[in-house]
Amino acid sequence: MTGCSHACYHLFWAPMKQIFRRQMKKFLTIGTILLLTVPSVFAAPKTYYRYVDNNGVKAIGSSIPPELIDNGYEIVTVSGTVLKTVAPANKNLTPEQRAALARDKRSQDKYDIELRKTYTSLADVDSAKKRILTGLRNNIDILNANLVSVRKQLSDQETLAANTERSGQKVKDDVLKNIQTLRAQEKETLVQISQRETEFKRESDKFDSDRERMAFLLAAEANKP
Repeated sequence: MTGCSHACYHLFWAPMKQIFRRQMKKFLTIGTILLLTVPSVFAAPKTYYRYVDNNGVKAIGSSIPPELIDNGYEIVTVSGTVLKTVAPANKNLTPEQRAALARDKRSQDKYDIELRKTYTSLADVDSAKKRILTGLRNNIDILNANLVSVRKQLSDQETLAANTERSGQKVKDDVLKNIQTLRAQEKETLVQISQRETEFKRESDKFDSDRERMAFLLAAEANKP
């Protein structure tokens, strides 16, 4: 290559080559963006649930409250086109069965209202459970301590009576009366302990049930559109 040709190359062709490379990079970038965006254009349309809420009003949302699923619903597009219709689960029930379900629902609704009046969070349920069960457990512990004391006194009185009989003497009436009273106290204390243990389990189960229902209600409220 002559001196002139070499100089012409650096003055003209080298800059043109760089411009060409930059333009190709732009085309490649634009092509990549188009390839990434094209699938979203042809993606499946977003769907929604159309159902009747607890007030008898039609509602649309990205989810449906779990307790309303059995009432039936429609799956629709954003434009309102119905893609699928799900019939009510109790469509074939007898009038008696429908009435029973209605009663159960009213009872459940009343329970839910009272639950939401009593608690505002799961932490409230846990706190109430701990407070009530702690009180019951303390009461049971006191009764058990009383039982130990009564049994100790009863053992002492029975030992005294046995030693008196072995010595050939008559057991005093006050000792016999004490034994009778202590045995009655032992029996009554055992009954009270059993009752408190039953109450403890019942309250524990109730709080667990309340907590489970409260979690369900909070989740349903959070999913409301």
